[in-house]
Amino acid sequence: MKKLLKIFNPRLLIIPPIAIGIAVLVWMGKNAKQPQTIENKEVVTPAAVITVKPMDVEPRVIGYGTAQPKNIWKAIAEVSGKVVKMHKSLTKGNFLKRGTQVIVIDQQRIKLQITEIGASISSTTAEIKKLDIEEKNLVVSLKIEKNTLAILEKERDRIKKLVIQNRAEAFANLDKAEREYLAQQSKVQNTQSSLDIIPSQREILKAQIELNKAKLAAAQLDLKNSVIRVPFDCRIDRVDVELGQFAQTGSVLIEAYGTDVSEILAMFSIDKFRHMLPPGRKIKTTPGVQQIRQRFKIKPTIRFTMGNFSIKWDEAYFSRINSEIDERSRMIGIIVALDKPYALAKPGVRPPLTKGMFCEVELRGQPKKDCLVIPRMAIRDHKVYIVDKDNRLRKRKVTVAFTQGDFAIVKDKTLTQQRVIVSDITPAVAGMLIAPTENSELHKEILRECGVKGEQK
Repeated sequence: MKKLLKIFNPRLLIIPPIAIGIAVLVWMGKNAKQPQTIENKEVVTPAAVITVKPMDVEPRVIGYGTAQPKNIWKAIAEVSGKVVKMHKSLTKGNFLKRGTQVIVIDQQRIKLQITEIGASISSTTAEIKKLDIEEKNLVVSLKIEKNTLAILEKERDRIKKLVIQNRAEAFANLDKAEREYLAQQSKVQNTQSSLDIIPSQREILKAQIELNKAKLAAAQLDLKNSVIRVPFDCRIDRVDVELGQFAQTGSVLIEAYGTDVSEILAMFSIDKFRHMLPPGRKIKTTPGVQQIRQRFKIKPTIRFTMGNFSIKWDEAYFSRINSEIDERSRMIGIIVALDKPYALAKPGVRPPLTKGMFCEVELRGQPKKDCLVIPRMAIRDHKVYIVDKDNRLRKRKVTVAFTQGDFAIVKDKTLTQQRVIVSDITPAVAGMLIAPTENSELHKEILRECGVKGEQK
């Protein structure tokens, strides 16, 4: 047995399985069928498309800004003094009607000034009356003095004639007559001088009266300004004075804002805003607000959103364009306004548009006729993919006039009635076969975004 094991090598046991495997492969090769040749078919790529049709586009642009009142009132003390009276509702947040008296500053000193100035005017007026009487008396006195002077002159002349005739008694009387004549002449001169200066004295007194009248008017104005009244319907925003406190001239006592109009200065990209303006003739270099409104016909909508709460005001209107471009953002400011914001409020539904509310402002311009609108994502490297009549993909360059939301308005009229691919195709090879499917939902979205009521043309 041991001799047999030595003669038989165990490694030779692998030979029979190998031989059997080779025999099986040979048998299978002889009985195998010839492989069939499969014909290569062209791959069809499904794609969503929209048919581009002309439509009227209402240009829209979105901006943001903070609501502010149009009218802001700062009550500045125009007279100094102690605050002696304050309105009971003069506290932050309260509403006050136009003409409401809110603060009274001590008037005692001003009233004393008015009394003093009035007395001075009365005194000066009495002096003028006295001067008028003196003038009348001087006129009469001057007439008498002149008559007396004429008599003395005749007497002197008579005595001179007697002296010429060498009468002894005449020489003694001549000196006396000369002295009396000269003395009377001096009286006439003094009376005339007194009469001549009366007009100047009267003018001085009248000037004093005018000066005192000006002082009286200033004092009366101070008296009026010592009572502070609300200039328009407003809401109190700040009070910086207390009852009994001394108010210094020029200090701000109250800050309030009007409740009749709220405004928002919203910032917009100049490139986007320019598409809101209709082309046409030029307007004046310095147009009025009404002319700008009629020319541009911009319709704004204000929206305020906080969490899940959202409200809007369609009653807003375009007010004016800001006077300057923002230095940092290079954006243009458009001011929109809302009349009677508190009257439009609905408790629990819509609050008033008040100071500090950060809002979205949408501007809508005049509709642009026969525009071609496609999704922005359909434009790839300034090209769009279209499906021709043979359902083959073609690439075409396009020029964008402007964008609005997720859509672009293109200038190329050759896209009219073309089927534009709006889904992602990778790779996109010109001439590849496409299985197009019209995206009706995207059509509806285009209509909503462009503000068109009704169907496309």
